Amino acid sequence: MVDGFRTAAVVVWYQPVAEFVGNLQSYCSFVGAVFVIDNSGSDNGALVRDLDGVTYVPFHENVGIGAALNTGCRMALEKGYEFVMTMDQDSSFEAQDIVRHLSDADTQMRDVSVAVIGPSTLKGADRGIIERRSIITSGSILRLSEWERQGGFNEALFIDQVDHEFCFRLRRSGSKVLLNNSVSLRHQVGDPLSAVLAGIRFSAMNHGWQRKYYIMRNRLYLRKMFPDFPRPYFRMIVNDILGVLLLEGDKMRKINAMAAGIMDFQRGRLGKWRMHR
Repeated sequence: MVDGFRTAAVVVWYQPVAEFVGNLQSYCSFVGAVFVIDNSGSDNGALVRDLDGVTYVPFHENVGIGAALNTGCRMALEKGYEFVMTMDQDSSFEAQDIVRHLSDADTQMRDVSVAVIGPSTLKGADRGIIERRSIITSGSILRLSEWERQGGFNEALFIDQVDHEFCFRLRRSGSKVLLNNSVSLRHQVGDPLSAVLAGIRFSAMNHGWQRKYYIMRNRLYLRKMFPDFPRPYFRMIVNDILGVLLLEGDKMRKINAMAAGIMDFQRGRLGKWRMHR
C-alpha cells in the first residue's frame, strides 16, 4: 500500500526561503518521513529544526538534481520505505489533493508494472488516470524497487530533463508511467513571460542563464538517446531561442549559455558545466 507508513517524501532544496517550509508542510504530515536534500552552499537546517519527521541533509554545494534525489531515495530505502514522493521546493498540495493522490496511488500501485504516478499541474484538468511517456519529478510517487532496478536517476544530466530521462528508461523496461489528472499540484515552471508582438502571442519560460545551458544540452542528449520516445525538441529549442530574443532579459549570457550547451553536447560532455567547476 502507498500510505504514510510506507511512503517517504524527498524534496530537493537550493537556496531555500521560508516559503518553501510552508510548501513542505502541505504534505509532510501525510507521509512517514521527509528527507530534505539541500544543494545550497550554506546550511539551512534551522528552517526545519522544529518539524517532526524531517531529516535534513546539506551538501554545502550544488551536486545536481539527480544526485540529490538519489541520496534521498537511498535513505528512504535504507529506512524501509517502499515508495517515495519526489518534490520540488516550490511545489505544494491542497489537503484534499494529497489525500487523493496517496489513495489513488495505493490503488494503482497494486499493479506491479506501475513504476510511478504523478499529479497534474493543471487545476481542474480531471481526465482520470492515463499512461504517459513521462511525467515531471515534482509530486510523483515512485516505487523504490524500480528506482533501484534502473540504477537511480541519471546524475550526469545534473539538472533538467532528469525526470523525462528516468521515465523513458522505465518505459523501455516495460514499466508504466501514470499521470493522475484528478489530482492537482501547485507548481511553477520558470518565471514565465508573455506578450503580443505584431498580433502574435509569444511566451517564454524565462529560466536563468545557467539553466539555459542544461536545457539545451540535455534536450539534445535525450533526442539522441531516446529516438523511440520522440518529443518536439526542435520546436522547443526554437521557441526557447525566440523567447530569449524577443522577451527575456540577460540575452547575451543566455544565448552564450545555450551555444555552450550545444557545443558540449557535440563533444559528449555531461555533468556539471565546466564553467561552474
